[in-house]
Amino acid sequence: MASISARLTVIGENGYGEPEQDANSALTELDKGIRSNKIGDQSEAIVRFPRLFEKYPFPILINSACLKLAELFRTGNNFLRLCILKVMQQTDKHLDKILNVEEFVRRIFSVIHSNDPLARALTLRTLGSIAVIIPEWKNVHHSIRVSLDSHDKVELEAAIFSVGKFAAQSKTFASNIYGKIGQMIEGLATPVDIKLQLISIFQHMHHEDQTTTLVRQLCANLLPKYPATEFVIVILNTLTKLSAASFIPVNDQVQLLLRFLCTDERTSVKVAVLKNLKYLADTGSRFWNKENLEAMAVFADQTSYAGLKFGALDVLASLACSDAVIKFNVTSNSVFIQLCNNSCYEDDLLLASKAIQLLTHLTVWSHQHTDQQIHLNLFENAILAIESFLLAATSSPTSPNVTTATKLCLSCAVILCESKADVCEQFADSFGTLIKTTSGPNTELLCEALAAMGNREASALLPVLPSLTQKLKNTLKSDELQKSAVVIFTLLFQALQNEFSDLSTEIPISDLLESLDLWACYKVGRQASRYGYHNYAAAIFAHLSNQVSSEHFHFWLVGLWELSLAESCVQTKQTAVQKVDHISDAVTHYMKGISAFKAATIPTNLLHFQLEYVRLRVELLQAHYQLARTCTSLKTSPPPAIAATLAAATRDELQKCGRITMQLRKCVREFRMLGDQYGRLYQSVFDADPITLLNIQVLQHNCFLIAQAIDNIALKVQNVGVIEEDSLSELSLGSLKKNGLCTTETRRMVLASQEAMSYLSSVNQSGETHKLIGNKQVDRLMRVSQILVVIPLCIPRYFFQSLQSTSIKLAISPQPRAPGEPITIQSNSHFALKVEGVIQHGARKRMFRKVSSIILNVSSVTQASNRPHQTDSKTSSDATNSMTQTVEPHNDYFNAQFLLAFPTAGVHIITVEVSVVDELEEIWKTGPRSSLTVKSYDDAMTSKQQQATRNTFQSRF
Repeated sequence: MASISARLTVIGENGYGEPEQDANSALTELDKGIRSNKIGDQSEAIVRFPRLFEKYPFPILINSACLKLAELFRTGNNFLRLCILKVMQQTDKHLDKILNVEEFVRRIFSVIHSNDPLARALTLRTLGSIAVIIPEWKNVHHSIRVSLDSHDKVELEAAIFSVGKFAAQSKTFASNIYGKIGQMIEGLATPVDIKLQLISIFQHMHHEDQTTTLVRQLCANLLPKYPATEFVIVILNTLTKLSAASFIPVNDQVQLLLRFLCTDERTSVKVAVLKNLKYLADTGSRFWNKENLEAMAVFADQTSYAGLKFGALDVLASLACSDAVIKFNVTSNSVFIQLCNNSCYEDDLLLASKAIQLLTHLTVWSHQHTDQQIHLNLFENAILAIESFLLAATSSPTSPNVTTATKLCLSCAVILCESKADVCEQFADSFGTLIKTTSGPNTELLCEALAAMGNREASALLPVLPSLTQKLKNTLKSDELQKSAVVIFTLLFQALQNEFSDLSTEIPISDLLESLDLWACYKVGRQASRYGYHNYAAAIFAHLSNQVSSEHFHFWLVGLWELSLAESCVQTKQTAVQKVDHISDAVTHYMKGISAFKAATIPTNLLHFQLEYVRLRVELLQAHYQLARTCTSLKTSPPPAIAATLAAATRDELQKCGRITMQLRKCVREFRMLGDQYGRLYQSVFDADPITLLNIQVLQHNCFLIAQAIDNIALKVQNVGVIEEDSLSELSLGSLKKNGLCTTETRRMVLASQEAMSYLSSVNQSGETHKLIGNKQVDRLMRVSQILVVIPLCIPRYFFQSLQSTSIKLAISPQPRAPGEPITIQSNSHFALKVEGVIQHGARKRMFRKVSSIILNVSSVTQASNRPHQTDSKTSSDATNSMTQTVEPHNDYFNAQFLLAFPTAGVHIITVEVSVVDELEEIWKTGPRSSLTVKSYDDAMTSKQQQATRNTFQSRF
């Protein structure tokens, strides 16, 4: 079996990483390289600059580095200039951080006067690459215009490149250069390939309506003059990009493209037209009208070329999943439905899958906006088409096109299930039948589709359990892909709903560990933890903990093992008395798990979320344990004889119940404190997926729910408390299904919360009153606690892996001369603090939420002196200062400045804390926190102390 340590990446995305290097040291090292006499060392140093900019994207460093590169561009050879050009093209988002723009451009622009046309060409391309920071430089505009008349082809193509870059940035340059480009295109001396490049420049001239109109008229006049295929394709591409950027003549452009699609006989032109229509469908779908849609459908239905029909269906499918879907006619005799019915059963599976995608989007929309009969017919057609397609795909030879088409078709089935849950059972039955006879990639795809359905409706998987179990047994005995077994195990976890005995009997853990490789076993254990099968997960993690070479991975697996054992103790079938002891055992295992997780931390990943999540779980179990002990104390510790006297003295009737009253009030405080801590944990996980956030939200709600239960059932004398249902309305199954959050992982936790809420509401509505805490109230509290505790804790995905990675790096200036020393400042002056930061993203591109703005909170606290002295009111009022500023990042960079006053002499600690605001204006307290020490002194006081010291010295001698 392969080693798990090579692939276990749960602890950190970057592993150990390379050693952190200071920015100045890195820049100095690269500076030595570019000053070397060897061209190899120079080029190696140049190509390392983009990496430096990504790691330290601060203006001071980027400005210094770019000035060095510009000087080397001025003095170096053409090969070094080419390397610098590549650097500028790769670091375009950092160019606006250059402070000395004039000096930077002056050094590069000086090469434009060289006698070497290649050097001039490299200069033109470099200037075009930095056009974003010099869009209105007239001398650069003039040089580019002059270079368009060059007879050297390399220089001319470089000038055309620069014209396109500057036209995209400068409205003035675009309007001025339009006439020159038009003359060159219509001139007889201009080569054909140059004309094609010049026409492409027009796509950037969208700043003014007047210029856009002139460009469109010129291109329209060029179409009949240059009927060659290359010219027609380039002109149509240019007009499409221009229309999409301006959004004014989009409908006219669609009609023009449709005219060429229907009248031009050249296949290459039709293919280019379909690509342009797809681009307009993605960027400007709202400008399409019904006539355009019907024309596309008629063309797709009448064309005999499969490639053209696929392209037309692709355009219609894009429009069907956009705002333009309301313009489709979904009646049974419409051209769109006829097209789908004719194309869904094509022999070309890729073409059939695209038609099924179009039919699926129309079906989902009709289900929400049309009468019942129409959408029922569409659902029947879509289901029949998908089932027929899968029968054909599973019986066809495996190929990349068949696999792609099958993925698309299965995704359509999942979309239909999300729209209408009733079809899940029908699809599950069909897929279960197909799984028996398929193998290889088809099995994986079918299982993944079933898992997506089971994540929404786990009950739909029950009829296919025998098929899944038998398929899993066959998979473990064969050499099929390990991924199939992992997905089938996930399906079983979804379907069995915590029935450990059935799964352990059918698939013994020993067979699993012997058949699968270590990485596949780990993924099965991870899925078991996510779906609450902790007995199964504990056995897997115990086996894997001794199969890794790294001690960090070992302790990580040991921590997971202890976590699974702890949850297994909680889930054990037990009486109310036994539950207390089992919770105590679970807490013991959890404490061992926390120790293991701390040992598994590495510098690149400190497991903050994992440790905090487990710690809160421990405290939650301890709070339930304390509540159970408190409830049993009513029988073991009756009220003392003086309880009535104490109640009369304190005017608290509940004091007659004895010590249980204070203990219950303490439990209320603990549960509410835990709810607040879960809220802070929620705000700290900006990168978490929505299901993880829902998991934390449910746990927080349960804490407040049990606290309110204690307050309403036991601590209110007349029991007139009202159950607040607002907090639960967002956690209802209906709203979660609507938002796509009602999954198997969260359903049981939400149902437990709803059950406890319903029970409390029924108790509250019963109208019973009580004056003292009795056995009935205690039993009710125990029941609510039992409902919330026995539900298996589904460990969220973010505990194991992060699908999004966002971090913020801060740079605070000024910095002390030596580490650990304070910055000195006079008390009668102000301290200017500059905070710079950069938002860094991980390798994963999936984004659940984006950073919209940054909140910087700067606070200063006066450090207490070791010498006792008297302080006046002014000193105490100046001890703490706080300032807040909100900034919007640009290209993942932000900066802010603060002016702080320290009128009180002493040592002050400045703390800078960062919070993130997403696009929904929700605040996330992600950090980081940085601190700076400032020492404020008073010149007058210092002079008096020196004079007193001098007088004392003179009096002695």
